[in-house]
Amino acid sequence: MQIPVNCPFNTRAKNYLRDGPQCVDENQSKYMQIPVNCPFNTRAKNYQRDGPQCVDENQSGAPNYFPNSFSGPQDEDKHAQSAFHVSGDVQRYNTADDDNFTQVGNFWRKALSEYDREHLVQNMAGHLKGAQEFLQKRAVHNFSQCDPEYGRRLAEALQAHKSKQSVASANL
Repeated sequence: MQIPVNCPFNTRAKNYLRDGPQCVDENQSKYMQIPVNCPFNTRAKNYQRDGPQCVDENQSGAPNYFPNSFSGPQDEDKHAQSAFHVSGDVQRYNTADDDNFTQVGNFWRKALSEYDREHLVQNMAGHLKGAQEFLQKRAVHNFSQCDPEYGRRLAEALQAHKSKQSVASANL
């Protein structure tokens, strides 16, 4: 915020900027959500949501995770940090081509007992049963890449939930 040279206003503005956030909440987390404190005509698009004293639309229910399937905020190259020398070149690392499946597959095969596998699959299916169909298929595909049995059992558990739901709907 650019503060004018006017001395009384300057002092008042600096005090407000210093003390204002403490009046809102002790963490100063929602201070910029109050319209009078917010930069004119701008709205941040990020993955931060909720919290105490939320005073805005909370980004209209947009997802709070990346990557997502609902057109969440995307990186813009014009805002990317440039590389700078520390003791070598430093820049952001794109993890798109990382192996995200081997470790999970090893955990499934080597660390979990049969009892633990069954509970893990049932827990995951219980949480995924309300998700949109394309997200359920993506989850099954991802866990199949970790271990084919893992994906198959997750798909079967989701199908069992769908069968229970259709039977319950038919009985109404």
